[in-house]
Amino acid sequence: MRSLRVRVECLNCIAKVRSREIVKLVGDSTKALEYTGYLYRLLGGLASSNMLITRLATICFRLVKQLTGVEDPYRREKDMANRAALQQVPTIRERLSGMSWENRFRAACVMSVEANILDIGIPDQKYDVGVVSRLSTVHHDFSEINRIMDALSSADNVYMLLDNCGEAVIDGLLAEMLRDYGCRVTAVVKSRPFQDDVTIREFRMFRLLRFFDDVLETGSDASSIIPGMVKRSLIERLNTADLIIAKGMAHYETLTDEEAKLEPPVAYLLKAKCDVIARFAGVKKGDVIVRFTI
Repeated sequence: MRSLRVRVECLNCIAKVRSREIVKLVGDSTKALEYTGYLYRLLGGLASSNMLITRLATICFRLVKQLTGVEDPYRREKDMANRAALQQVPTIRERLSGMSWENRFRAACVMSVEANILDIGIPDQKYDVGVVSRLSTVHHDFSEINRIMDALSSADNVYMLLDNCGEAVIDGLLAEMLRDYGCRVTAVVKSRPFQDDVTIREFRMFRLLRFFDDVLETGSDASSIIPGMVKRSLIERLNTADLIIAKGMAHYETLTDEEAKLEPPVAYLLKAKCDVIARFAGVKKGDVIVRFTI
C-alpha cells in the first residue's frame, strides 16, 4: 500500500514554516539563527527516518515551542479566524436554506473542504481569514459525497476530526446537518496547540459545542491521530465509531498509512495544498479532495 512518508519536499516545507515561526516569535536576530540551527540539525537527523510526515512536523513544532517558550504561537490568528467564520454563519445558513437535505449536505461538504484553505502552515500561501466569506459550493463530481451520504443510513455515531480554526466553524454547520439526519456527532480536537489547529481552548471560548453533541480531546498537541503521540484510549474510542469524518491534510497523510489506520470507514475532506498530497491523491494542487474509504 502506498503511504505518505517524509520526502525531500516535506523537509523543505517543514524547515520553511518552522523557521518562519522562529523569526515571528524572537525576531530576525542572532537567537533566531541559533534556534534555526537547532531545527535544521533535528531535521537532518530525522531526514532518512521514513517516519510519517505528520510525526516529523509535530516533533519540529514542539522544538519551536520549547526553544521560544511560546506555547501557542498562533493564538491571535486562530481567534481572528474563528470570529470571522462565526460572522458568516447566518449568511451561509441563508445560502443553504430552501434546498433539500441532500443538496444542503453536498453543498456543506464542499464548503467544508473549501474552508480547509484556512491553513497557516502552508509556506507559500497567503493566510486570509476573509476566505470564509467567499466559500464555493461548486464541485464537478459528487460521487464520493454521495457515498458518504449512503453510509449515513447505518452511521448513528460519527466522530469529526477537526483541523484549522475558522474552518472548524464551517465544519460545525456540516455537523448540524448530520445531527438533523439523526447522527450523534462528536468533535475531536487537540488538547494543546499545533499551528492554527483548533484546540479545546478555542472550542470552549467560541462555544463550538453548539454545533455538536459532544467533544473529545486528543490529550496531545500532535498534528493528527499519530500512534504513540495521542492517548491509546482515544484510538480505542475512535474505533467504536460508525463513521469518521477527517478534515485536512494532516489527517489524510496519517490515517491513510497502515501504521495509523483506524477501523471504521473514514471520509476525508481536504484541499490539495501541496504537490506531495496532490500526487498521492491523483489530483492537481489546489483541487478539492473528497474520499470515502472502508
